Formats: sequence, C-alpha cells, structure tokens
Amino acid sequence: MSSSAGDENDFFAGLSFVLPDRELRVTKRCLLEDLGAGDDTTLEDVADHPIVRAFLRERRDKTIGTRNVGQLSSGHEIWVLTQGQRHRGGTWFEKGRGIVWLVAAGHHESGSPDDFYPYCKGLDKACRLAPSESDYESLFVEQDARFAARILIDAPLLRKRAEDENGEVSGSIGGRFGVAVAIEVADDLQEMTVAFDLRSLGVREYIPAILAALEADADWEFAEQMPSRPLEYYEQAFRHMSVNG
Repeated sequence: MSSSAGDENDFFAGLSFVLPDRELRVTKRCLLEDLGAGDDTTLEDVADHPIVRAFLRERRDKTIGTRNVGQLSSGHEIWVLTQGQRHRGGTWFEKGRGIVWLVAAGHHESGSPDDFYPYCKGLDKACRLAPSESDYESLFVEQDARFAARILIDAPLLRKRAEDENGEVSGSIGGRFGVAVAIEVADDLQEMTVAFDLRSLGVREYIPAILAALEADADWEFAEQMPSRPLEYYEQAFRHMSVNG
C-alpha cells in the first residue's frame, strides 16, 4: 500500500487506486492480457502505461466518460478512455460497490480485426469483459485487509477524543462507517457506550472488529441509549464497564 503523488487520502493498494469516495481497479484479465503484466503485478507497477495513466487521470474525477463502446450483449455500459492517437481503454462503473473497473485496453485502427471496439464486443460475447468471480474474491480479501488496518488506527483515535472531550464524539471508522463514542467516569469505574450508524455500516459483521479495536477482550452488552440521548432509529449501541486506570 502506498500513497499517490496527489491527495494524501488517495493510495494504491494491490490492483486498486483508492479514493475517498470510490475505488479504481483493474481486472486480472485486462492486467495480464491487455497490459502484458505479470501475475504478481500491481496497478501501481503499470501506472506508466498510457491507458492506465488515462484511467487514473480521467476516472479520478468522473466515473463515466462521454462515449461508450456501443451496445453489448451483457448490457454493461463500457466507457472509452483515449490516450494519444491509438491507445484506447474501456471502463465500467459498478455503482453499487463504488468501483470503476478498467476492463479492457487496446488500439484503435478502423477496419482492423484487432480494433479496440470489436475486441471489446468479442470479450463481452465470451463473458470475459466484466469482472470475474476471481476478481471479486481478490477484491473482498484486499478490502477486508485494508479495513482491518484502518480500524486499528481510527478506533483508538476516536476513543482518545471521547476521553479528552468528556462527552459523546462521532467519527468515521475505516473511512466509511459512522460511529459515536461516549465515555463516562465515576469514581474508579469507566463506562464506554458505542453507537453504530447502521445506514453507513450496511452489514453488521464489522461491529465485533470495531468494538475489539476500541477495547480488546471487553465484555460488551447491548445498550438501549447513549448516556445523554436516546438512540436514533438507525442506530445500534453497545456498552462496556471497566475499572478506570
């Protein structure tokens, strides 16, 4: 994982370039067959390829382009990247996951059987243009690893803010998930209450990892409210009591 030369919140990670609001990712087929890279190559390794340069530049700000490949049997809308006279690339925006995929790269030469546009249509017809099951498997593994690394940083920082401010604080965990933390101290006891915004969390499988990052080996129980307010309809809360100090 390494930072880009631009915003410090943008970084390369495996086959992805991660932005605050989305991810730019290359399919394995495109990486190996179209970009001519090796099996262990990362997106950063091929960042100087003309189409990858266009991909990182054009899809950094816009998820789609101004021209698409044309009607495909799969129904996918593949947007064209142009670099120089002949270099062409195709991207697909998977809105539900917030990912722009680089799915093809080639050359434009009208009338040639290897022209980029019929090439894309041939891949699509063979069901080899869109991300494969293997692409998603590696994506989920990488995202889980990135999330685990982020919560080990974000959660302790959020807890420290709650301790310093002596009240409820809210923040983002893992770059996406809304969490509120409140810490109350009475004599030698400390109670921590944590509320999760389930609208941002989406699935609840991340809750145990976040709670463990806030306080390892704690015996968490459900909480019916935050110390100073009732829960919102979209929140779920937990609390833990421990000896202070």
